[in-house]
Amino acid sequence: MLKKFYLCVMFMSISLYVSTSAATTDLGNGCYTVEIETGKLRVRECASIDCEVIAGLNQGAPVCPTQIIGDWAEFQYNYSDRKGYVSISYLKACPKTTGPPQTVEATFLEASCGDFCYATFRLADGEEITLVRDYDEIGLKEGTKVSITYQEEQWWNAATDGAGGWCWQANMLQSVEILPNN
Repeated sequence: MLKKFYLCVMFMSISLYVSTSAATTDLGNGCYTVEIETGKLRVRECASIDCEVIAGLNQGAPVCPTQIIGDWAEFQYNYSDRKGYVSISYLKACPKTTGPPQTVEATFLEASCGDFCYATFRLADGEEITLVRDYDEIGLKEGTKVSITYQEEQWWNAATDGAGGWCWQANMLQSVEILPNN
């Protein structure tokens, strides 16, 4: 909870915001995503519910705080020098997580690269799985029988174009072993 105090000095009024809570914040690699049920998260011009609303953020929007002020996150709003403030109770940290590795037999179908490189495989039950790779050359021909190891990962991916970034989750291909022909 924030309490507002006024300091009057020679006809000038200055607002000070002091948090009365002892909240600690998991910075989750320094960035968060907006976590709301409906509508937009209000971006305010200062760290208080009494401050003017200057914009709104949609569900999943990135917020990378420059500082935490009590229960508020200060951040560069609209990728400019303008500062905005949002309540941290509506932010979800995006920590780096890694699931357990899984190894399965599959048939290689194709690989392609765009923003990321992907390899697609057909599993024994006919299901197809597309896995992300951090390099483009997989060196397999279509139809090759392989044993693949992959794991689910989640991390914050900072955008290089100034667009902030996002919380990314994908199955990452760890290794490929060619199986002998049966």
